[in-house]
Amino acid sequence: MKSIISIGLVILTGCASIIAPGPDVMTVSSEPPGATVFLDSCQVGVTPTILRVDRSMEGLLMLRKEGYQPAVWQISKPINGWFFGNILIPGGLIGIIIDAATGNIVKFSESPIRINMVKNN
Repeated sequence: MKSIISIGLVILTGCASIIAPGPDVMTVSSEPPGATVFLDSCQVGVTPTILRVDRSMEGLLMLRKEGYQPAVWQISKPINGWFFGNILIPGGLIGIIIDAATGNIVKFSESPIRINMVKNN
């Protein structure tokens, strides 16, 4: 009975939603360090920092530091590789729908972000 329930849960959920649901974690640093970090207009830390980013966010990163020009960076959202697991299992269409509804088709890139800030003139 447990195996039937387990199989049913796998079939009724999306691969990306099970294996890699987020939030996504990334490091943000700047040169010079000590810049205030804003994510989607909300202050979230000071460089260097580690961010936990919910996939529903836009991913617009802004760094501000006195004496420097504001720096803006759009965090990329590539396809979540686990999403393709839906193709490999029976009932994969349901998984595709679930991953789409939860926003887990994509994920934020977890590559470190390093921004060189430009001094004001």
